[in-house]
Amino acid sequence: MDKDRRIELAKLILENPLYIEKMAELEDGFIDQWKNTSVSDMEAREECWRLLKVKNMFETIISMCAIDETVKPDKPNMDYDTG
Repeated sequence: MDKDRRIELAKLILENPLYIEKMAELEDGFIDQWKNTSVSDMEAREECWRLLKVKNMFETIISMCAIDETVKPDKPNMDYDTG
């Protein structure tokens, strides 16, 4: 697939109302799960955090394709940074 077509398809994904809605639902769900875990349940809290980071990483990759597929996003740090 050529670069222009990939950019076009990535933009269609990012502008799709269903995609936008479901990604927001995913994020809200991960945050709600995190909020409803016990402070002592570190494993569940870390899993919610990891899932949120993977969702964000996926969105970043699609966004980068909409700009220029040759630019690779930085690999997110899966350590305990909150950025």
